[in-house]
Amino acid sequence: FSVENGNDRISFIRFSLSAIPEGKVIESVTLHLYLIRSISDDEEDIFEVAVYALPESSEDWSSNSISYNEALDSEGEFLVNSFEVTPLDRAVLNQMYMVDVTSAIDMSQTDITFKLSTESDVRLDFAGEQWNDGKLSPSLWVTMSEPTDAPTANPSKKPSLNPTKEPTKSPTAISYENIDLATYGFLYTIYTNSVGWVSWPQHYEEENFESFDEDDGITSIGQCASKCQEVNANIGAWDVADGACWCSSMDVELLCKEPCVEAEYAQFSTAPLALLDYCEKSVCDADWHHSPEYCLDKVDFDKDACDSKIISLASTSSVSTSPTASATNPKHAGSVRLEMDIVASAMATTKLSSPDAKDEGLINFSVENGNERLSFMRFYLPEIQESDVVESATLHLYLTRSISDDEEDAFEVSVHVLPQSPEKWSSGSVSYNEPLDSYGDFLVNSFEVVPLDNTIAKLLYTVNVTSAIDPSRKDITFKISTDSDVRLDFAGEKWNDGEALPWLRVELSRPTSP
Repeated sequence: FSVENGNDRISFIRFSLSAIPEGKVIESVTLHLYLIRSISDDEEDIFEVAVYALPESSEDWSSNSISYNEALDSEGEFLVNSFEVTPLDRAVLNQMYMVDVTSAIDMSQTDITFKLSTESDVRLDFAGEQWNDGKLSPSLWVTMSEPTDAPTANPSKKPSLNPTKEPTKSPTAISYENIDLATYGFLYTIYTNSVGWVSWPQHYEEENFESFDEDDGITSIGQCASKCQEVNANIGAWDVADGACWCSSMDVELLCKEPCVEAEYAQFSTAPLALLDYCEKSVCDADWHHSPEYCLDKVDFDKDACDSKIISLASTSSVSTSPTASATNPKHAGSVRLEMDIVASAMATTKLSSPDAKDEGLINFSVENGNERLSFMRFYLPEIQESDVVESATLHLYLTRSISDDEEDAFEVSVHVLPQSPEKWSSGSVSYNEPLDSYGDFLVNSFEVVPLDNTIAKLLYTVNVTSAIDPSRKDITFKISTDSDVRLDFAGEKWNDGEALPWLRVELSRPTSP
């Protein structure tokens, strides 16, 4: 899905707007694109990509139906926005760019078509619908709220949502969600260039917070994550605007998202961030902020307008819609695409040689020699609806120890699902003599484990468990085992303070009305 040198390569995307419920107020619309290739000898190059809307194009054009000689109707096209692209780092497989396209959305239309182009003579490739099985195809993210007749506390202070069709130049918006920071112990990332960043001042103490910048040799998010790992932080952030890094050992579950003050951060954590609630106060609320000069002078904080916004956030929701047509046939047309990261709710290891022990598996989540050591994990799945189509489900486990004299050994680990196990069993409730109900269990998949290098603290293994996910059930329990006589330890609930818990990534499509 490419652009190059004016008309040499132009790309088009069509989205159906049917996933947006009628009567909603559109707050913002963001186009998400993943850069997968750029060929440039100069790492300092910056390429500008323009995004146009084509209001007169056919509403039902399909993939593979257009060419240079059989083009879409471009009458009335207008520039919506543009964004800057930098050469892709060779160590990075892809890089996400987000573009504000709110001004292009006309809810009286059923579809929207965008055109992408660049004047650069460097070819820029973005992920199309079949790149990596369509996992990074272009998507449109819509934030909306319930209509209200109530006036805002200070209408003149309400930020503009770009209601006119004048082009606006936004800064480069790079998300690091798809760069694997698990090497540093951080499974979760979130990018914000508005509100919604994870707020910390209400818990600030000198002993749980450290900051670094270029003077400390920190000039990128990777270096920032490495530094946060070094200081045993649970959460960190890269301040995109100021090129600064902060790391904190705070309990992530205690934090919340900033509702009013806009900022550009790439944040990462050992625990999920996207599901955190909005804060009941702003970082700039009285007695909560750490810098009066920042809040009063730089932000021009308006408490009344902020209080009104906090109330309105209770009725705000977001959806993502995938392209109905682009360079290839659609995979998720007429559906909302969702991705969920779910941490294990309960874990247990049973041990034949200690048949009554119920505290196994808290630190080392182990398998060994058939029934000698078996491990179990339960995931709570309340957000999955029965009508959802599960596209993929991937189990993530971190190997922390393997004892073998032969570096060439490879050990097979099996993953079973236990459909009859209790839905709410808890850690510390299972032993060899008091096992879970295994009636009807079946093999989902298996994977090979190699001895852990002594220089590595942990190694991530991923297992496809898509076939085990039943959208009608709200819990799922997996059993892992091996016939090897070598004990294999995976990170358990309390390993290194819980920084490498087993987790499940579920990607699904949710049908929408036509």
